[in-house]
Amino acid sequence: MPLTDPQKQIFDCPARMRVCVAGRRFGKSFLSIWEMAKFARHPNRKIFYIAPTYRQAKQIIWEDLKQQMTQKRWAKKINESDLSILLVNNSKIYLRSADKPDSLRGVSMDYL
Repeated sequence: MPLTDPQKQIFDCPARMRVCVAGRRFGKSFLSIWEMAKFARHPNRKIFYIAPTYRQAKQIIWEDLKQQMTQKRWAKKINESDLSILLVNNSKIYLRSADKPDSLRGVSMDYL
């Protein structure tokens, strides 16, 4: 499914940090998958998606992310219990929660 024009505007923005204010049904989760794929196409990258809770991370994006990475044949290994996907180029996408901020401390990542 292609991006809408407003989504493309965000996706194509060269700024290092971006803030998107968008309502329900804008396609923020779908845009996030595109963004993660854009950065994960480079080998050996660590990509994080952070949701307020673990349950939200799983409900909001996990199934769609798995489907997209599998359809593109990018997924090498999917870890259901860890909510992570190892890609064929050794990049890794992690889904994490912000409900325990200390668990994110000290982790290096290439894209968040």
